[in-house]
Amino acid sequence: IHRDLKPQNILIDNDNVLKVLDFGIAHMADGGEITAEGGLIGTPAYMSPEQVSGDKVDHRSDLYSFGIIIYEMLSGKLPFYSELPAALVMKHLTDEAEPLVDVVPGLPPALSSIVARLMEKEPERRFASIGELVSVLDEFEQNLLSAEQGTAHQ
Repeated sequence: IHRDLKPQNILIDNDNVLKVLDFGIAHMADGGEITAEGGLIGTPAYMSPEQVSGDKVDHRSDLYSFGIIIYEMLSGKLPFYSELPAALVMKHLTDEAEPLVDVVPGLPPALSSIVARLMEKEPERRFASIGELVSVLDEFEQNLLSAEQGTAHQ
């Protein structure tokens, strides 16, 4: 569990291989600590609601942060903003992000729904694993390609 997933901790090398960096506040899946827990740990703009509230985090916390990153990549802005860190972290607990489909004209609604599911407030409502997310994205890509091929033949 990374616990501080953000664009600055993601590198794409010359071979287009994505690498996640800075495991300084990571928590190992077997329960071992890489660093001590306690207090608010992470970058406020990308923190999951469970991180903000001090609840137990698991891999779904990183999925939430990934959803924030994708939202920002697609829209050019963060879904939640405040100049005050305390106000910003509260937005993760209380505010709903504006649907991407309303922010980015022409964005496929299915992609907006995928990102919204990544950013669900309750971890149980997010994807169960990165594998499930990859399967859904593969299906989205296939549907998109089929639709493009269908319009190309008309």
